[in-house]
Amino acid sequence: MLPFLARLVAYEAFRDYKIIYELLTIKPPEGEMWVVQWKEHHLETPFFRSQPSEDIGTADAFSHRLPSLGLRAGYPTPPRHHDILAEGLHLMNQFESEATPVVYAGHTDPNTLATHYLLRNGADGQAAYHGQERRILVLDLF
Repeated sequence: MLPFLARLVAYEAFRDYKIIYELLTIKPPEGEMWVVQWKEHHLETPFFRSQPSEDIGTADAFSHRLPSLGLRAGYPTPPRHHDILAEGLHLMNQFESEATPVVYAGHTDPNTLATHYLLRNGADGQAAYHGQERRILVLDLF
């Protein structure tokens, strides 16, 4: 979420918060949510804008800008858009029918989900090398 939050702060999208530190120190009341208000003029603005216009940006442009957003948010190895999609599909696969993640991801081949996105074995080479506990989800690295 930090790369996206960094982008929203750069857009000055929040009504009551100007810097990321203010957002990260919000403490909602026990057992409740805290609503962060948008500035009105941002409600109809695309989140992934093309540069320099206000039009919606392409997926290719987004995937090229995502690493720099991750670096600005402090990740030594930023997540890629594929990692984010894989995380969502993995969680969705645990709670939904098998068809739901396939439709959500727009896969035309039903084998794509199992072949490219879901865990296929219990091995975690990086964790084993570092003597750490095996990670379950792709984004546990981040």
